[in-house]
Amino acid sequence: MGDSLVLTTAGARFANEFGGDLMTLHAQKTPLCCACLDWCERTSHPASSLGRAFLTRFEQLSWAKRDYKTRIISGRMRPSVR
Repeated sequence: MGDSLVLTTAGARFANEFGGDLMTLHAQKTPLCCACLDWCERTSHPASSLGRAFLTRFEQLSWAKRDYKTRIISGRMRPSVR
């Protein structure tokens, strides 16, 4: 819970190719990569700047949608075929 994780070289390459800007994320005050335990589901999910960047990208691709009133995230985690 809240422990920092290390992003591998392959993970960094994926994040950059997926649309993340690791240089900008590294410059932020929040940690780049850490896990957060969901108190209801009792499972971990990515937190911090990289987790937020992935969620933003999921929203851009219409894979996920945030409900800002409840913090619930819903969506289809299956990319559309082009």
